Amino acid sequence: MPKIAMIGAGSLVFCETLAMDILATPSLQSSEIRLMSRTRPKLDRMHAFLKRVIADNRLPATVRATLDRREALDGAEAVLTAGDAVAGVRRLAGRGQAWLIGTYIGHNGTAYRDPQIHQAVRAMMDACGVTPEYDGRLILRKRVIPGREAWIFMNFSAEAVTERINVAGCHRVSDLFGLPVPVAGGFAELTVAPLDARVLLVEKQA
Repeated sequence: MPKIAMIGAGSLVFCETLAMDILATPSLQSSEIRLMSRTRPKLDRMHAFLKRVIADNRLPATVRATLDRREALDGAEAVLTAGDAVAGVRRLAGRGQAWLIGTYIGHNGTAYRDPQIHQAVRAMMDACGVTPEYDGRLILRKRVIPGREAWIFMNFSAEAVTERINVAGCHRVSDLFGLPVPVAGGFAELTVAPLDARVLLVEKQA
């Protein structure tokens, strides 16, 4: 049974997207998923959601939640350290393996507060030519399938950020969690709370 630790499980977009991919992969459907966050409210919400998904789909997977990072990472193999802190791990799964390196591209970037880790990660990103994509003051990531896309907007600042998002050519725009998304003149108005994320689901015209 694969054991998969998800650090930062209070980030609902990150955790839900990754967990649903795991549960949709046949070789991982018997996994033990360990959710870890520093605070309870969102962690408990995600724990309950995944338990419901597993039960509704009659999957052999199990899920548990903890506030203890050591407990969540028990058995994981560290492959990159910065000082005495773990900055990357190797995870064997199915017929392959994943190398998970902390970066500033995803919402988990807020976890890297140590200056040495900041410098190490920035140096690796610069060496690989990797830079975040921005839409105004929001960092943007995209998940794309034919005709449909998920746009993930992340706000790393201490204040709420509102941006006008260009959705010209999209015939349907909605929020992943059902929040209102005003659209006018080919632009959607999106407000993201401090240190939070929102996901727009868009369908493009053929």
